[in-house]
Amino acid sequence: MKNKDILLLPKYTEKGPSSRYRLFQYVPLLRESFTISISPFFDESYIESLLAGNQPPIFSALMSFFRRVFKIIFISSKNTKLVLIEYELIPYFPSIFESLLKLKGINFLTIYDDAVFHRYDKSDNFIIKLILGNKIKNVMKKSSAVIVGNKYLEKYAINATNSKVYLLPTVVDTNLYQAKKIFSETIRIVWIGSPSTSKYLSRVDKILKNLSKDYSFEVIVIGANNFQFSEDITQSYVDYNDSNESSNLDEYDIGIMPLFDSDWEKGKCGFKLIQYMASGLPTIADNVGANSDITINGTTGFLCNSDSDWHNSLKLLMENKTLRMELGSNGVKRARKLYSLDSTKENLLGIVKESLGKNRSEER
Repeated sequence: MKNKDILLLPKYTEKGPSSRYRLFQYVPLLRESFTISISPFFDESYIESLLAGNQPPIFSALMSFFRRVFKIIFISSKNTKLVLIEYELIPYFPSIFESLLKLKGINFLTIYDDAVFHRYDKSDNFIIKLILGNKIKNVMKKSSAVIVGNKYLEKYAINATNSKVYLLPTVVDTNLYQAKKIFSETIRIVWIGSPSTSKYLSRVDKILKNLSKDYSFEVIVIGANNFQFSEDITQSYVDYNDSNESSNLDEYDIGIMPLFDSDWEKGKCGFKLIQYMASGLPTIADNVGANSDITINGTTGFLCNSDSDWHNSLKLLMENKTLRMELGSNGVKRARKLYSLDSTKENLLGIVKESLGKNRSEER
């Protein structure tokens, strides 16, 4: 019987990729056992502005703030037994409302797939760093459990809190992905992301420009029309939508994930790589953060530590169709085994039940 009410507090609506994959995709599973309500911080207009590369309206952000404040003030432990929070209750605001939840006797889980703590403890703004530098540590300490997406985040959480820390990678529903089966001689390199992350494409611009002198290929950028490659590179842009996020990726031949090597990037959870692998694409990525755990170098793709690594990896895959097929096939198997919704949903359900205090004595 559904006798436990759970409130989900994602940062974005279901249109926001981080919220969709860390929380929303588990809702059907959770609803089988619990009564679920959902209240995103930002509304649809805000995330639509972000995905379009525009500055979201200030009024929308203010409304988000007041909406979340009222939600926490009037929440009751009688009706809500557990809260799942993506990152923090209110960005760039002290953790007083997390403390309020604790005073109300309501347990909460916090979920991280980015190094959001570095927005504060490594901020260039002295005031933000002074006031909020330890904010995420304080939030984690108040959490009944912390769920993280990679080892870098796990290490931070373990050092920050005595709460239980669980490493649960970002995953996809592999049933929605078409695994590529036929590779042609035509080379289409794909990158999927958002306007805010397209800056990482600059990492491979010079490399692709040099390769374009000897090889014919096209680079397709999905979800970010604000990045312009060098003019010698054949490129095209595709607007982001739910379809090309999953089933259409098998139209391409090589998936790339360039990253800078900094603390913020170490908190990334390699979601692009998981999407590419689920689609049967060989991958090439910088050897940073979760990329190093997701990719088996030389088996599902290639990890790069230098420009020459990128150049050689791209060259090898462009020249060898059989290798593209082999690495792509290996990636599909790895994605289905370790990075699929089916492989993690019972783990999340177990964490939620434990945080609710469900144990064998209660089941009796």
